[in-house]
Amino acid sequence: MLRTETTSVRDSFVLDADEVCGQEGPYSIRVSRRSFASLLLLTISFCLVVIDPQPLLAKSENPENRQAEASGSYPGGGRVLHYAVATQEIRYFLPGADEVYLVWGIDGWEPVPSDLRPAGTELRPAGPKEAKLMHTPMVRDDDTFISKVSVPVGTTIDYGFLITKTRNRFDTANPIWDGHESFSRRVKTDGRIDVNARVNLTKWKRIIADLRYVVHHDLPSLAFALMVTLAMSIGLLYVYIPSMADRRTALIVLTALTFMGLVFRLWTAATTGRLHEIPPHIIGDEKGYNALAQALLDGSFFQTPETTPIYPLFLAACYLIFDHSYPAVLYVQAFIGAAAILLTYRLARHFTSRRGSLLGAALIAFDPILVSEVGILYTEVLYTFLLLLTILCLLWALKTPAISRYVSLGALFAVTTLCRSGTALLPVILPFLMPGHWKIERRALLCLVCGATILAIIAPWSYHNYMTYRTFLPLAVSRTILWHGSPEFYHLMQKKPNAILAVWEDELNPERNGGHEPYTIEGDRYFFSRALQSIRSEPDVYVLYSIKKPLYFWIGHPAAAYEWPFDYDALRTYYSPLQTVIIVSVRLGVVIFAIISLVALRYRVRELAPLLTVCGYFMLLHTVTLPMARFSEPLHPIIAVLIGTAVGQLSKTSEPAPGIVNSGVEPQQPCV
Repeated sequence: MLRTETTSVRDSFVLDADEVCGQEGPYSIRVSRRSFASLLLLTISFCLVVIDPQPLLAKSENPENRQAEASGSYPGGGRVLHYAVATQEIRYFLPGADEVYLVWGIDGWEPVPSDLRPAGTELRPAGPKEAKLMHTPMVRDDDTFISKVSVPVGTTIDYGFLITKTRNRFDTANPIWDGHESFSRRVKTDGRIDVNARVNLTKWKRIIADLRYVVHHDLPSLAFALMVTLAMSIGLLYVYIPSMADRRTALIVLTALTFMGLVFRLWTAATTGRLHEIPPHIIGDEKGYNALAQALLDGSFFQTPETTPIYPLFLAACYLIFDHSYPAVLYVQAFIGAAAILLTYRLARHFTSRRGSLLGAALIAFDPILVSEVGILYTEVLYTFLLLLTILCLLWALKTPAISRYVSLGALFAVTTLCRSGTALLPVILPFLMPGHWKIERRALLCLVCGATILAIIAPWSYHNYMTYRTFLPLAVSRTILWHGSPEFYHLMQKKPNAILAVWEDELNPERNGGHEPYTIEGDRYFFSRALQSIRSEPDVYVLYSIKKPLYFWIGHPAAAYEWPFDYDALRTYYSPLQTVIIVSVRLGVVIFAIISLVALRYRVRELAPLLTVCGYFMLLHTVTLPMARFSEPLHPIIAVLIGTAVGQLSKTSEPAPGIVNSGVEPQQPCV
């Protein structure tokens, strides 16, 4: 306890610690009065500095608040009994919008009591700190959206608007926010607030507004884009500097490119929030792959015919090693994607100089499409890696008619096909690529060896399908890929926006199509026969559709709102402004630079035949069936090699390109 004593030292306090410390004898500390006063003054000063008096002063200065406090009914307290309220009618004018939410709060975006919230109001996370704000759906009246809210008298209402759907009926994956610091009002009586939208849904005005948004709000992504542009510029300069073409410099630059490509991919994996959430948010085909992988861990071996086994096995292995961690799979995919950079450089060295090869590797290192693939549980990353390995092995096998090389080539053909069945017929191109000076008996033997290896590896999987489903199924169901390429679907895409997804609600929905499930063998055969009937009925429409398909294969299908680059508004419903600009630029840039490169390399077509034949095979396959840009993304490394080869040739340097030629002359061994 604290007590004073009259001692020889009168200006002192005595702290008796008997009771505090629980000791028998006296334990006292003398403190001078001056020290105690100083300590008290320091404590008061600290409280004045730390405690912000403005809320208290504002609360006391507000006459309505003082009146409410006097009656014990102020709504900010824990026990609210009654308080005066006022109704505000908020009218928001925005032509072109179809669905708008009023995002609002009072006195710094705080929610009102639940009894004052309009019907349909939800608390949703918003802002960098994920604070939960009230979201109230607004009633549409032509181009005006109306909402009535009630708030306590004397409070300040803060509000903004979230556009979640436009008139084209596409839900927005990245809703458009319309807010401003002036969107607030002190409420004293009932009133009406009229707001003219600060955003514009008109195409070109919106593009300009989006660019301004990127500059002001999306600086990290903008910095990433500028960094990529700078790296590309440095790469082009490097190509034209002959003194930097030595092997050591090339290794240093290649290492740096691979490292930067890996960093970007790891960053993508780390920022894919939906797979870091608990529970994770799995979308699209990820659900099927994840279910098959989980079934494998539970002891069930592929009881559905919807896909080939390699990618689900890859997922199951990652789940087993990393304790079913979805982010861990993304990080593994990041390393696989970075390995594709090295393989692209190696592939380019068959046709061009080190500098041209480094340019090709740089294009893959910073390819936004390939980088973004790391963030999804799809086959693209693994399939691109396997396809590159297969092409490299093909070039290796074309040098020497050795049986061991064609056994290796057949093994890679089989594994790649078991990852994605579209590669199944790719070995057909092999006889046409073999050097003409090889004896025909030798070529036939090598093709036989390669084919036998493919069959030996795929046969166990086909046997499993036969024993499980009691029917011959070499790989997997086609997922209605021919039906999507038929005249029937061509007519549907003219009527339905975003038909690629819309048909799954109607035509491909078993509840509405007579019970035909596309992912079953019966359903797959039903839609296959339906596609053939449609083609026979309207061959002219099928030919017209097929003429357009090669373009759709590279730039995106117009029936897929998330791919078609010429519908900016539809793309903006799925992507941010910067992502939209990047996607459009990459889709169109791939086609433009590929054409320019082919013109520059028109005298080297025979040498580049393996690469061109692989691209031609996939274009033909998807001209017959369904063309989509995602099917062409694994071919981006080939396009990068063509661009690097063209630029390397235009640089007019004396460094030789190792090359593959079919004239009977043994080519040089590719080097680093």
